Amino acid sequence: MKLKTTSTWAPLKATIFRLYQRSKQRTGQRRRLKDQIRDRNETIVKLRAEVTHLKSITQPERVFDCHYPAQMMVLAVFIVLHGGSLRCAAASIGFYSSELMGWKYKAPAGKTISNWVERCGLHALQLTQDLNGQYVGLSDLTIQIGKEQLCLLLCVRLPVYSGVSDPLISEL
Repeated sequence: MKLKTTSTWAPLKATIFRLYQRSKQRTGQRRRLKDQIRDRNETIVKLRAEVTHLKSITQPERVFDCHYPAQMMVLAVFIVLHGGSLRCAAASIGFYSSELMGWKYKAPAGKTISNWVERCGLHALQLTQDLNGQYVGLSDLTIQIGKEQLCLLLCVRLPVYSGVSDPLISEL
């Protein structure tokens, strides 16, 4: 009596072949998943580095002998110099510091912002000490807001060839 070996081994060979194909397929899937995990981990490391960099940038910079940080001062002066009122600047930087940045600073008073703007003007005047040559200073006191008067000082360089009675001509 002959045993039919082909009929008994064929299902087993087919099962082994299917398992081999499935293991190859799963090995490919595992490699792809490992690649995805590696890429995701690299992205996480990059994003964490960016978050720490952004946190370091957004920390309030302390100014010597002042309660408010430098970022709030700069923003307030910028708002006032570009046409905003003192109260508008105070409310804007109060919102900026507490709501947007999460700092524990309240909105400064309008007079505080006025002092910051005046200090910037004094600094700009002190920068002119290093100017060489002859200048004519023109003062303008015609701008008045309420009881306060704005002193505008315009300096014009005198041309070398100008005389006493010549008109002022700007050299560009």
